[in-house]
Amino acid sequence: MRIIRALVGGEHNPNKLAALADNRIKSSRAQLIKALTGNYRVEQIFILQQELALYDFYQQQLEALDLEIEQCLGSFPSQAEGSLPSTGGKKRRRPRGNQPAFDLRSHLYRISGVDFTQIDGLDVLTVQTIISEVGLDSNRFPTVKQFSSWRLLMSRLSHHRGKSQELHFSRSG
Repeated sequence: MRIIRALVGGEHNPNKLAALADNRIKSSRAQLIKALTGNYRVEQIFILQQELALYDFYQQQLEALDLEIEQCLGSFPSQAEGSLPSTGGKKRRRPRGNQPAFDLRSHLYRISGVDFTQIDGLDVLTVQTIISEVGLDSNRFPTVKQFSSWRLLMSRLSHHRGKSQELHFSRSG
């Protein structure tokens, strides 16, 4: 983003632009300089400026949405007794790009009374999705088999590559 912001700001010197590169870029400095050497046309910089403005606007909208979600989660009654348990040395994956800007794990624990993220394979966004789709009423699925059947049905109804998948039920369900 620093390179893009510099380009929009009028910097076209490939050496100065390459110096702004993120340290995770594996290309050599010479490769970056070569890639950043070019004819920066006014209309292309204008389009880049428009796209950057849209990106910044969407980032602001996402921040506002995070605040709204946090306020909504704060309105649910607390089911937890005590504080959020530690992760117990469980190694956490790197946060995904759409991770909220607030502590979602604490809210989900307070609402449900259980830290579902302690279950292998469940991160906070997965738990949030499950709770939002299933709810917290454990009587909704009296048996594990009924919950598994519902989960299988939902996965078959989900979209795959932008198209609804056709349902194919086996005799076993």
